[in-house]
Amino acid sequence: MENKSDPLVSIIIPAYNSARFLRETLDSSLNQTYTRVEVILVNDGSTDNTPDIVPEYSGRIVYINQDNSGLSAARNIGFLASKGEYIVFLDADDVLLPHMIETLLPALLNDPSAGVAYGGYMQMDVNGMQFGGSSMDKTSGMIFRDMIQNVADMPVGSLIIRRCVFAKSGIFDPMLCQLEDVDMWLRLAYYHKFVFVPEYIFVYRQSENSMSRRWAEREPANRLIIKKWTVILEALNEPKQLIKPFRKRVRSHRTSQCIQDAFIHYKAGHNHIALRKMIAGVIRDPRYLANRGVVSILVRSMWGEFFKKQPCIKK
Repeated sequence: MENKSDPLVSIIIPAYNSARFLRETLDSSLNQTYTRVEVILVNDGSTDNTPDIVPEYSGRIVYINQDNSGLSAARNIGFLASKGEYIVFLDADDVLLPHMIETLLPALLNDPSAGVAYGGYMQMDVNGMQFGGSSMDKTSGMIFRDMIQNVADMPVGSLIIRRCVFAKSGIFDPMLCQLEDVDMWLRLAYYHKFVFVPEYIFVYRQSENSMSRRWAEREPANRLIIKKWTVILEALNEPKQLIKPFRKRVRSHRTSQCIQDAFIHYKAGHNHIALRKMIAGVIRDPRYLANRGVVSILVRSMWGEFFKKQPCIKK
């Protein structure tokens, strides 16, 4: 039962052609054990049947429809429309576990000096099959330097943020089509304390059609965030030795995303795309050839492509 004295938490969901998973995402937001929640859905110019799903949730969500403006802009619009003292951002194909808010919110309520609380996450494929979870070896406190050197492993749905802290840190950068969340977490971490709660509170769906997986946009975004944070670190008079590892980690992150994309496309049956991405990842970092899973997908994708081009040969 909702207690009006409890702080309001806003869950902001940008959606672009995410109808396949949208109900699951909305239900996970509305069915939180912590009930003082508002759910804001921002339809970012979807061309699928996303708008047809909205009437099913009439009276239970705030719905905003806009022309396609990108992920950052959709999140920003949702934030401006929100009323909560605390904010959760959630992509439209991911899922909050029922206790997400109930688990993370006390970390902020009990520590006024903390600006962000985050937890562990599990992963699943497009069919809902879970296949791994994040490390619980995370840190609390002023974690900016650790974050700048390691590139944050914090999917957007695994955090809850004080509204005032987010507002002071500025909105998501609409110039970044990728890594906009990393950019935001860095800005938050420079001035504010993070608290890690060692529980799984979120499920991150690995999907070839995810809003945050537009491969063509990833390369320029990587270059842009490196350039942006090189300038910021220099302006903040941070040690130059921070800049080099940041560049290295962003490039390493790009390679790991390439390998991860290959696995996703292989599981989806897209052998030619999986092969292309796996080769690109291995060229960037040949050490991946020591990974049996990488070699297996590489060989199987090549084998699958070979038989596709040889219709007279039966497997």
